[in-house]
Amino acid sequence: MKYECANAYYHISINEIGGIETHLYYLAKTYSEYDLVIFYKYIHQNQLKRLKQYVRCVQLREGDEIECQNLFVTYGMNAKTYSQFKAKTTYYVIHADYLDQIRKKTLPANSTSQDYKVDKYIAVSKVAQNGWDKPSEVVYMPIELDDFDDPIFLVSATRLSIEKGGERMKKLIKILDDNNVNYLWDIYTNAVNLSFNSPNVRVFKPRLDIVSKLKCYDALVQLSDSEAYCVTMQEALLCGLPLITTPFNLINELKPSGVIIPFDVENVDIEAIKNIKSLSQNYTPFKHKWDKLIIKKKSDYVNDMIIVRATDQYTKRHLVDKELGRVPKENEEWIVDRDRLETILDFERRNKCKMVEVVK
Repeated sequence: MKYECANAYYHISINEIGGIETHLYYLAKTYSEYDLVIFYKYIHQNQLKRLKQYVRCVQLREGDEIECQNLFVTYGMNAKTYSQFKAKTTYYVIHADYLDQIRKKTLPANSTSQDYKVDKYIAVSKVAQNGWDKPSEVVYMPIELDDFDDPIFLVSATRLSIEKGGERMKKLIKILDDNNVNYLWDIYTNAVNLSFNSPNVRVFKPRLDIVSKLKCYDALVQLSDSEAYCVTMQEALLCGLPLITTPFNLINELKPSGVIIPFDVENVDIEAIKNIKSLSQNYTPFKHKWDKLIIKKKSDYVNDMIIVRATDQYTKRHLVDKELGRVPKENEEWIVDRDRLETILDFERRNKCKMVEVVK
């Protein structure tokens, strides 16, 4: 195939993520009204999708001929590929501190050499310029950000059994994504293998210290069938967070600021969710009466918690720990008391093996 264009940019491999990839995106976005074509040998589909919004993208094949006025190239160019281009001016884009990487042996010693004609070297920064062994000009890359709403940071900390609203969460996520709401939703749950099919959702294992992280978020989401107390909701309210909840009965008792999501997740008030950060939370916690229930006798309890870590001997010997009720995995940690530890150490002495390491 023969191609003609005013500006051609060749980069051999446009990967899923990287600095050059982002540079190409901003270049394409900034100069989309001009005749710019990006040539490559390999490209990740996500990068192709965003680049093709603005410019032509062409996979360079053997035998293709390209005639252009300006040709921009990077380290992926070689004499054979260069012979497919007929350019009036060839610019080599220096995008790394090459000399530093050569000194550290992360790049080969010949990385600054080209076996084809370069008319001008342009560096993306002074660092890149100083890390090159030929005269060059610093040409900073254009970065023009899109207009976007401030992101909303949502959090959930819940079991995802049937009554806790996992399916509702999936529906709400799809609604938020379909309406291009700018949000990030962290879900701390036991169901870490559950897929929500959204780049805006992250699933983590439960954290017992989640309350110390709640103030990082803008709202707590709880889409249960029902709740009688919901400690996490009350912790969030005490941290000043509004709530996004279904209309279970506890809401009438708590009277929080926030957004109500219908049980069927239909007719969701998207604008209210977008504006959730503007809601103030003036929550007065329930007054408890446990002082009247607890007998005030001083405790003689002494914390005797010992944490041990399993070696590979449990799996090699296929030994079941009585307290865990199963074979501990190598490097797994669990709590034992002093008597249990002495039993394990006695086994080690008798069998001349190391079963555990005492962590704490």
